[in-house]
Amino acid sequence: MRESAGLLPKTFPHTMEYQEETIMIIDGNEIEKAAMKEFHRGNRKEGLRIQEEFASAFREEYKEKDHCPCKKACRYHGNCKECVAIHRAHQEHVPNCLRPMLNQKIRLLSELTEHTIANEVEAPEEVTVGSCKGDNRLLI
Repeated sequence: MRESAGLLPKTFPHTMEYQEETIMIIDGNEIEKAAMKEFHRGNRKEGLRIQEEFASAFREEYKEKDHCPCKKACRYHGNCKECVAIHRAHQEHVPNCLRPMLNQKIRLLSELTEHTIANEVEAPEEVTVGSCKGDNRLLI
């Protein structure tokens, strides 16, 4: 990331500006959050207008750049339409790009039981690191 190159970012609600470039932030984007607030208020027309503002900025920003946060080598990298269709079809798990958001929501639910679910689940072998049995650190 550019921060490690010594460039200090100025943080804005939906972008990070560096001395050389501006990078759109997708996850938790403030423009899309504003659109959702309008939808929740029942103001569909304004919600759609704001949502299109986000989508338009996304299309422009990523027309020639990689937008996919997935770190796995995958034939469908960056092809969300096919990736989501595949995951909907097999219904075993969700795409890697959605896991941080879902884990954040699950963590909130897990607080209700003081995270004791952690004692009852173990990550599948194909997504863990380490050769020692019981080492269940997740791959990133």
